[in-house]
Amino acid sequence: MTSSRVVKNTVWLTASEIIGRSLRIVLIFYSARLLGAGEWGVSSYLLSWAVLFTIATDLGLSAIVTRELIRDHSRRAEHLSTFLFAKLALLFVASFIIILAVPAVSALPLSQSLMISLAFLVFFDSMRIIATTVNKAHEMMRNEAFINILTQAAILVIGIALLLRNPSAEALNIAYAIGSGIGTLYAFFLIRDYLPGMLSTFRRPLVRQLMKDALPIAVVGLLGSLMLNTDIVMLGWMRTAAEIGYYSATQKIIFTLYVLPTLIASATFPVMARLAHDRLAFKAFFEKTMHGALMIALPVTVGGVITGPRLIELFYGAEYLPATASYIILLFTVPIAFATAIINNALIAHNSQKHFLAYASIGLSMNIALNFILIPFLGINGAALATFITQTATGLFIWRKINLLSGFTIPRGLGKAFAACAVMGVVAYVATRAHMPVLLVICIAVVCYVGALWATREPAFLELTKSGK
Repeated sequence: MTSSRVVKNTVWLTASEIIGRSLRIVLIFYSARLLGAGEWGVSSYLLSWAVLFTIATDLGLSAIVTRELIRDHSRRAEHLSTFLFAKLALLFVASFIIILAVPAVSALPLSQSLMISLAFLVFFDSMRIIATTVNKAHEMMRNEAFINILTQAAILVIGIALLLRNPSAEALNIAYAIGSGIGTLYAFFLIRDYLPGMLSTFRRPLVRQLMKDALPIAVVGLLGSLMLNTDIVMLGWMRTAAEIGYYSATQKIIFTLYVLPTLIASATFPVMARLAHDRLAFKAFFEKTMHGALMIALPVTVGGVITGPRLIELFYGAEYLPATASYIILLFTVPIAFATAIINNALIAHNSQKHFLAYASIGLSMNIALNFILIPFLGINGAALATFITQTATGLFIWRKINLLSGFTIPRGLGKAFAACAVMGVVAYVATRAHMPVLLVICIAVVCYVGALWATREPAFLELTKSGK
């Protein structure tokens, strides 16, 4: 029953992300081609700030509140009310910082309308996290799917409409803010049965307890986001808007791939939280989850490297081909992202998020130092290389922590997955050299990999197919 629920939740989240990301990707590719690398670089620069502020205004509270809602349904209104008021206070402070401070620390020209749209985008994205918390706690992943699809559809439609009238970074960022607002309203409509009492059950003492538990997550979330977005910010200090556009084009594809481990981690977190006090059961479930995650990450990385240059040109046009090398470098962070996403949730389930502090501090310090060293000489490729080195080092650190906590072993039986991946890589390379359309190459590669797993009777693959029935 547990495996079936996890698979179904993962399917819901995956389907929504595929549809939602497809809608957003249409807007990304359309706007990147329409605006050009320079203007699109400005928009991407602000969206990186939006991610940072959205995480900063969460402070790790969503993960802790989700955990508490799973453990004790009787205090639902109390936890949600405290979460709501804390978030509103944080958003009030963030709005002033966005409008007054961000333009002062940027070398790029940023208009007042851009700042206002950024503030609204952060507000709506942050408020939608409250609904996400309720859905995760009650494993209502179908709601999350509908919310995500509606939000992305609204952003796409409004974005194209505004860009047709005024092709500019301002129009694109306003579209993101309005679309996010529509998704947030729908999200609160879906959880309307959980809202009564949210405005009247605020408990000040609970704030201190939640903040104490959430602080390590807040730090790692903020520092981790800084680690991922520092590249764009620092490129803004040292390079041109066009180079930011190239690197952002690379990141958009890589970050889309990062969604896959996030979905797996989100779907498995409720089970991990329930099994946290049963060492053997947790160990078995964790190892099985890690095995399945790496089984997905391997072909994604290999296939991405083989088709990289043609994908960049297909999606963005020849103007963005300078992004190819940085894209290939960042692809090697995908398996690391799969592993760390699952490990992070495992630590939260064990209430061991204190390890995040050292993990995030090491990561951010390394990334900043390496960017200062590598960007002046290698440009966007230096930023990509800094990210890869940093994620490798921090991944090894956090892997060691969960190993000491749960005693898990490195997933065994990946040999068949490696063999299937090698076969897929050869086929994809031959198809690419034969000048087949790149999307056809990807489809052939997927069929080849799945077929090889089935032919070799890979145990985890066979169990996954049975669980999904």
